[in-house]
Amino acid sequence: MNRITRVRYNWNHRPNQGLVNAAGLPAIPFRSEQAEYHWFVTNKDDDLPIEYHTPANEWAKNDVTLVNGQLKTHGYDNFTGWLGPLGVFTGPFGPNMGVREVKPGAPADGKVFVGDVIYSVNGRMLGDQAWEVMGDAITASETEAGKGKMVLGIRRGGENLNVALQLKVMGTYSSTAPYDCPKTEKIVTDLENWVVAQGGDAGFLNADALFLLATGNPKLQGLVRRAVYAKLREIDITKPIEPTKAGQSWYNGADALLLGEYYLATGDRNVLPCLKYLCDRLAATQNPLGGWRHNYPGGAHYGLIPAAGLPCVFGMHFAKEAGLPINLASYELGVRYFSHNRAETGTQIYGSGPCQVEVPAPFDPAVMANGKIWTYNGMVSASAILMRLVGNYRAAHLCSLMSVFAWNNTFDGHGGNFWNNFWTPLGAHEHSRAAFIHFWKHYRWYRECNRMFDGSLIQHEDGRVGAGTGVALVAPRRRLQITGAPRSPFAKDAPDFLQPALAAYEAKNYAGCEKRVNELLATGLVPKDARPTVEYLGRAAREIQESIAADFDRVEALLRDGQFYAASLELPQLKGVVPLGDERLAAIEKALPADKVRADKKRLDDPQAALAKKPKAAPAADMWECLVTEIATARSKQGAGKVPAAQASPWRLQVVEDMAQAPAGWMQPDFDDSGWDQTHLPISWRMYHTALLRTKFTVKDRSAFDGLRFRGWLFRQQAIEIYLNGQLIAKVNNLEQKTGNVEAEFNESAMKHLKDGENTLAITTRHNWRWGM
Repeated sequence: MNRITRVRYNWNHRPNQGLVNAAGLPAIPFRSEQAEYHWFVTNKDDDLPIEYHTPANEWAKNDVTLVNGQLKTHGYDNFTGWLGPLGVFTGPFGPNMGVREVKPGAPADGKVFVGDVIYSVNGRMLGDQAWEVMGDAITASETEAGKGKMVLGIRRGGENLNVALQLKVMGTYSSTAPYDCPKTEKIVTDLENWVVAQGGDAGFLNADALFLLATGNPKLQGLVRRAVYAKLREIDITKPIEPTKAGQSWYNGADALLLGEYYLATGDRNVLPCLKYLCDRLAATQNPLGGWRHNYPGGAHYGLIPAAGLPCVFGMHFAKEAGLPINLASYELGVRYFSHNRAETGTQIYGSGPCQVEVPAPFDPAVMANGKIWTYNGMVSASAILMRLVGNYRAAHLCSLMSVFAWNNTFDGHGGNFWNNFWTPLGAHEHSRAAFIHFWKHYRWYRECNRMFDGSLIQHEDGRVGAGTGVALVAPRRRLQITGAPRSPFAKDAPDFLQPALAAYEAKNYAGCEKRVNELLATGLVPKDARPTVEYLGRAAREIQESIAADFDRVEALLRDGQFYAASLELPQLKGVVPLGDERLAAIEKALPADKVRADKKRLDDPQAALAKKPKAAPAADMWECLVTEIATARSKQGAGKVPAAQASPWRLQVVEDMAQAPAGWMQPDFDDSGWDQTHLPISWRMYHTALLRTKFTVKDRSAFDGLRFRGWLFRQQAIEIYLNGQLIAKVNNLEQKTGNVEAEFNESAMKHLKDGENTLAITTRHNWRWGM
């Protein structure tokens, strides 16, 4: 030994007290180094097998199955998610992207396959910033100059391939995107068409309906109206409100937000009784502190959820603006809850108790420059908008500024990142035009990757699609109160000089209303601060006429096509806004006798008709036999290969500190493992150590099998290698910070190592977590 660098004596969790002095007192355990304390210690990716930390085109040519078991990342250290315009879902694979799913009908369908590893795009290596490289490539390929052409560098079956894809040409972003931007407008049009094709439903938490309303497209207003009137039918406002049975805050708040925005945008007073009832529900289910839980009471241990509660306050605010007699004490308590030591200090904490911060955290320039400010899953951003609405402009300024520098921190969120990607961009928009352009420029890669080839948008990290996050795309149009629309002419304190025009509108004389507004504006006497509201009313009158005409055209087309039931669904919303005695409405009602509607609905509900529309059944799934079994535990009682302890496959186990200590030939069938511990699966061992595992199984007829598969539940494992009869057949990596089921089929070549009779399975795997020191 040339040099001693540190000394430890008896440094164990349960030290051996055998060394004592003459008085019988034990020697105290000690260590000479003063190591920094770590909550947990992990390995680095670069000490893994080469395939898990190098570009795939540099891998050695072999036929070993490579499995990356990481299911999701924390942040963007490796990218997990959709490459939407391609129709490909990927998982992290070092500086590459592993393909996990390909959507049928997508540009990548039939060209990219599950198991492929993407290492470059358009000649550029993905590297450590794979998400930005891919986002930039999508942007470039979709330009007129790019002609939609994209080339992926792919590793498949030990070969490096160039795979050409044809994307849709979307055009070029303007320097001020999403303002005055042709490509943004094309994205919005595609999204509108997708929503219409899906039937124009309200979507998750009414977000799709909010998008349609935010577009300001009169042809889509009828779809919003239909979604709203469906709410009016669903909610029984005569039902007494029992706090414990008044529904979840998520839905009460989302419904109040939609109905409030819809009323202030359209002046349709038919929604006001339901909006009032929803606000009464919200007051009845509010926590005494001022926020809301999932539901009422939700359990004393359950925290107050800003993502559920803030829409509740928005809905109450809009109802108050409409002049409804809501519970003002409840509303003011909600405003105070989300403002005092929360929005005012740039926080919105999900939890029980006060959850307040008295002093704002200092800004870190490096964090701001990297777009890593945390908006509490978008709730600071939503607060920016609420604070502006209630006149707390200092808090609005702080929260919107934080949103501007959160463009690289929207991937995560408790319960999913929908709220983060719905509200955070809107918070940035709240700050200023220049701030929103700055945010969007850096946020573009995320939106490019999460925009699907069919026009829809990824709404949630689990892959659900919708249109809600498209509200940010049309925020510059300022058609909603949450996107900065002018003060609504339908609010309770509209200017007196606007009353004749409003009376005409309420009487459904929309043309007369528009005429009066134009006459008012022509006088030049409208005060400057009131002019946006007056223009708002004129536009609302014009657009509701256009929307009614578009709805009539749509219903008449349905009637010509014999779709009587679908046409009947449009009647309630049309009757709500069309003047009595309208000839087109009367003709439609006449063409929709009850017997025809019932017959058409019966046809649609007919099981045989549904069966005829049902897609062909998928081919029968492969039948798998478990050659190696494990004990069924209390937490995992069912599933293939789960058996009573007496029937479980016996394993031999040796734990080493490092693979350098593994005995030579430990994976070979003739290795003597009789001195190893005997055990069964599932098994755990000392953290941060490597396990060597061996078992044997018998195959009666090898020809009965045509494939092999690996299945396992892994707790923070890395550098797994699987040997069959001494031959390496697979490498599996479950990167740090993740736990879960990992499953994959081995390459066909693994079958050549399977034999009749006794087979030896050997596995090495490293436990990648160690608590404390």
